[in-house]
Amino acid sequence: MTSERSTSPGEVGSLDGAFRLLADETRRHLLYLLREHGRFRVDDLTDVLTGWLALQRDDGRATPTDHTRVQLELYHVHVPMLVDAGLLEYDESGDSLTIRSLPVAVDRLLDEALGLEPQTTAAAVAAADPGSG
Repeated sequence: MTSERSTSPGEVGSLDGAFRLLADETRRHLLYLLREHGRFRVDDLTDVLTGWLALQRDDGRATPTDHTRVQLELYHVHVPMLVDAGLLEYDESGDSLTIRSLPVAVDRLLDEALGLEPQTTAAAVAAADPGSG
């Protein structure tokens, strides 16, 4: 069980709320992708994020267990937190996520964070394919 608490839409514009949302690497990467591409199917996001996180390991390989873990975390932790904060919309019928207008604090912190991430992150964001969803 996670100890992370939800951030309300009113809190997300504050620095504390923005830092809380961006403190997790998976949420940052999810927001980088959606900010660049606008919309993604959750299955496609799971594939991209699993591969991305695997690149940070010595062997660079993702296992089926990694994929399952990322998928479960997306559905049960990250997506609900970002939807509750008002940053994303979830379309249940298409199982897809769309980014909403980001508060200035979140947008600026994402810019700074992306600049501090490994070089491969920015290239991977631009190259990611949001699929047909």
